Amino acid sequence: MCIPSVVSAFDVSVVDVDYQDGAYHVNLVVDLEANAERVRDIILRHQELKGLSPTIVESDLLTHVSADPVRIRVVLRPCIWIFCKSLVKVSDVTTESDGTIVYHAVPEQSSFQYARESIRIMSWGGTRTRFRYLAELKLKRSIFPLIGAGIVKRKMRQGLLSTARQVEQAARGDK
Repeated sequence: MCIPSVVSAFDVSVVDVDYQDGAYHVNLVVDLEANAERVRDIILRHQELKGLSPTIVESDLLTHVSADPVRIRVVLRPCIWIFCKSLVKVSDVTTESDGTIVYHAVPEQSSFQYARESIRIMSWGGTRTRFRYLAELKLKRSIFPLIGAGIVKRKMRQGLLSTARQVEQAARGDK
């Protein structure tokens, strides 16, 4: 389900979360009112991701920042109503030739059976930035088995928009 809308100072083109065969497929495209290089800098501060998302409670750099790939560890604590779960995602992070930042989860060290995420940051009309986040996320086991995928998808969409807002504010220095 796609929900076009305008939120805060940024424009939302797409916020889509789908659930198929036990995996969540995510597509977020927003235009941020912030400089692309500042947005990239914020995203690449792997050890400071905690303030960007309501579900990230910890983020650590496991290798030196100049390593290829960089390995990071993120502890997530998603909550739906009063139910909260802790998840660990250890990812290898690379940057493709076009500047796309790609995250591949390391299943042996993660709560995820499979996770591939990519972030593309493009300068868009001067001080605006097109931010595109794509992900396929498959947990080793369901974290909210009694709640249902529909409610989880709605909560994920809310989290994505909140994170986009936080990235924009941090890149503009509003934080």
